[in-house]
Amino acid sequence: MLLGLTAIAVRRAGYRIGFLAVLSCGLVLVALDQNRLQPWFYQGLLYASIFAALPDHSARRWITALTVSVYAYSASGKFDQQFIQTVGQDFVDVVLRAPRVAGELATPMRRGLAIAFPIAELSIAVGLALPPTRRLAAIAAMAMHVVLFLMLGPLGLRHGHSVLIWNVFLGFQAWWLFVRRPPVELRQPIEAAEGRTDRALALAVRGFLVIALVMPLWERRGWWDHWLSWSLYSPHTSRVEIEVHDSALGSLPPRLSEFVRPEVPGERWLLVSLGEWSTTTLGVPIYPQARYQLGVAREIAKNLSEPGAIRVRQRGVADRVTGHRSERFLLGRDEIFRGCDAYWLLPPSPEPRASVGARGG
Repeated sequence: MLLGLTAIAVRRAGYRIGFLAVLSCGLVLVALDQNRLQPWFYQGLLYASIFAALPDHSARRWITALTVSVYAYSASGKFDQQFIQTVGQDFVDVVLRAPRVAGELATPMRRGLAIAFPIAELSIAVGLALPPTRRLAAIAAMAMHVVLFLMLGPLGLRHGHSVLIWNVFLGFQAWWLFVRRPPVELRQPIEAAEGRTDRALALAVRGFLVIALVMPLWERRGWWDHWLSWSLYSPHTSRVEIEVHDSALGSLPPRLSEFVRPEVPGERWLLVSLGEWSTTTLGVPIYPQARYQLGVAREIAKNLSEPGAIRVRQRGVADRVTGHRSERFLLGRDEIFRGCDAYWLLPPSPEPRASVGARGG
């Protein structure tokens, strides 16, 4: 991937090969660990496919469509009770700069302020989709990303640097695509495809992009992943809660033990903080998908000295109106393994390594 990025940076003639290398290596990296499929990396893979296969006039249209879809689907994911009652309220507190002052507001007013965030985001998406309002919407998008940077940065909620960098990029992209004059022409990585191989690649990329634009419509039904549907700061996503019994702590890897703690003082079942574990060790949020998090539970279960010393609560997607979630409980290693085997994108469960605990983890 580094060689591909180098080719992109220094050699115009090597653009196509460079972007193909980035795309290919990126897909391999994601196959090795789905937690790498952060939304900005997914966007990068989409762009790499565009620049590798499509001419500049076509590339600009596809990037515009993808940009509109990011804002539209992100806004759609926030029109639900989960956002209004949780993350939306955090945003309200940060904007008002004082949780005590925000807490004095009447509940309807707080809800109205929370719902204003997705309304603004959806308005930007509509404006970018319409050529007459595109430049004004882009300026609004830039302002929104400045506000988000302040809200999520060191002066606000103190989110990770990767999130802040992505907001800077999206703001710059809005200026580059829609505000900068004269209208920007994307740099041409390759000549117009003429050979059979080039036409096949362009057709495959267009099919890939159509899937990326359409499949988020079925995100809440579980047919497409949450982050691939741009469900950003949308707490309706499916998830898994993992608990380990304190009798098995000695068989946990030392690095994981730092993120295991009781929810209630004196409780022998300890909660594994997946979000903190991921952000601390990898610098990115945990992939917000029950399938992936259940795979993490399986890896933990493989290393425990006692097969019954782990339990999982798997929670489905929250209902948009009521916030209700389906739940199922998986008790012990065997039930977790069987739960993982129901998914296509997790390999079959291996035999547990029962001797790990005896070796001291």
